[in-house]
Amino acid sequence: MDNPKTSLRPTYEVSIDEEGSFKLPPELRSSLGLQNGDTLTLIQGEGEIWVMPTRLLTPELANQMEHLMAEKNLSADDLLDGLVAERERLFKEQYGDIAAH
Repeated sequence: MDNPKTSLRPTYEVSIDEEGSFKLPPELRSSLGLQNGDTLTLIQGEGEIWVMPTRLLTPELANQMEHLMAEKNLSADDLLDGLVAERERLFKEQYGDIAAH
């Protein structure tokens, strides 16, 4: 009987070598966008192992920020100025105007 969690998804069988390594099939690497040197996260379940790509979001976020900044015609200084103003607003919201006391 097929496992309902995997019956609609591609399933791959791999062998573990004497060093504990295994190879991911090329079509799986391709479909997940995995490259040589990428890292994977392994999570041990009850009698199972989940394997997920470890994605570093920093480059993706930096690209998104760069795109948004260009779209809105903002500089890094504009963003920093906005952070200072937002921090001051949040501080006053949390603590009131304690400087006046």
